[in-house]
Amino acid sequence: MTDSKNCMNCETTGPTIFRSLKGEKWEEVENNGLTKVTWTKGGKLCHNCYMNFVANPLRRGAKRVKVEVEEVKVTTSEEIEENVETMDEEVSMIDLVRTIEAMSRLFYEREHVKKEGPIYSYDELRKVFQANKYLENFLDQLYLAARPLERGEKTMNRIKKSIIHICYLLASLNNTKINSFKFDVAYYLDSAGTSNEGIDTLANL
Repeated sequence: MTDSKNCMNCETTGPTIFRSLKGEKWEEVENNGLTKVTWTKGGKLCHNCYMNFVANPLRRGAKRVKVEVEEVKVTTSEEIEENVETMDEEVSMIDLVRTIEAMSRLFYEREHVKKEGPIYSYDELRKVFQANKYLENFLDQLYLAARPLERGEKTMNRIKKSIIHICYLLASLNNTKINSFKFDVAYYLDSAGTSNEGIDTLANL
């Protein structure tokens, strides 16, 4: 509709279309910081001023808010979760590397410096490990991984021997000079009549 009233922004008198800023529209404009000194609640704007200073800025603001919300969702629900998982994996990997390095140093010193043989007793190995800050809980973790509450005593005794073997194998990953354990096992298998192929297979583990 046409009107001859003044625009409170540019003071044009028309004839043109005027729009009133009142009620919820005024609150929306005010909340978004679009009001000017000459504007008053219930006042009128010509069509050009309304589009340039109210409608278009509000539309751009809505789009900007939508984009920001989407970016926040991506950051909180996906990127942060992936970063946390990556950090957890890195921490676990560092702990395992330190554990293997500590076992390697311990076994190498026993074999090549102190000239001592391998440890075949789980309890003895556990006692030795507990004196090292990187190994003090390692055997217990392996033991718990075997679900001891669900298995019998004989089964767990066999698993304890396997745990010792696992420790020596892990240490040999870091230092191939740790081999007395393999030699002892190979000697035992040979005396028990194990074929050469079987012994060679063990030596290549």
